[in-house]
Amino acid sequence: EIRTSKYTVITFLPVNLFEQFCRIANLYFLITAGLQLIPGLSPTSWFTTVAPLVIVLAVNGIKEGYDDYHRHKNDREINGREVLVLHQGGKETATAWRDVLAGDIVKVTQDQEIPADLILLSSSDAEHLCHIETANLDGETNLKVKYAYNRTAGVHTADQLVEFEQNSMVQCELPNPKLYTFDGAVVDKHDTNGQKDALTVDNLLLRGCTLRKTSWVIGLVAYVG
Repeated sequence: EIRTSKYTVITFLPVNLFEQFCRIANLYFLITAGLQLIPGLSPTSWFTTVAPLVIVLAVNGIKEGYDDYHRHKNDREINGREVLVLHQGGKETATAWRDVLAGDIVKVTQDQEIPADLILLSSSDAEHLCHIETANLDGETNLKVKYAYNRTAGVHTADQLVEFEQNSMVQCELPNPKLYTFDGAVVDKHDTNGQKDALTVDNLLLRGCTLRKTSWVIGLVAYVG
């Protein structure tokens, strides 16, 4: 589940006021109003300082609240989108993005957004590749080519892919903001030699990319959220 909003109903008022009073100008007027409350210290009324400050805080608070409401709304829409999760026996379950877990095997169809960071296992393309658009991530509209992991590239049945997931362990680097590098490996759980197959950024479909010019892809969820 993703969350881009800054506040909740409970935290909005204290957090927003704290952020606003971190601004030097607002803090200055607050201190000035406090000093004006001391009898004989100031010839002017505290009201002349507090009233404009309250108006500024209220206007900024309303604007922040309005913007955050739309962030909450957008988060709910994205987290509620559905993707097909593959199970043993060929069963496919439509699952909300928020409920997709690391290790799940999902199927994404043409023009859908990628719901989580995926290791590309299989593709409808005869050459076991797919095309993705990354405009949501880096602003680039030219399509990029990604390649399926070689040991599963030609596998199209859910049972075989689920069996692969059960018998293999995928090792990935810790989540990071890098878009163009990725280090990972696939280890056979039954291989006593510990041989590893390398995974690179060419095998990784990042969340938020859009699948283009490819009927479908199947991927293993590496990272969520």
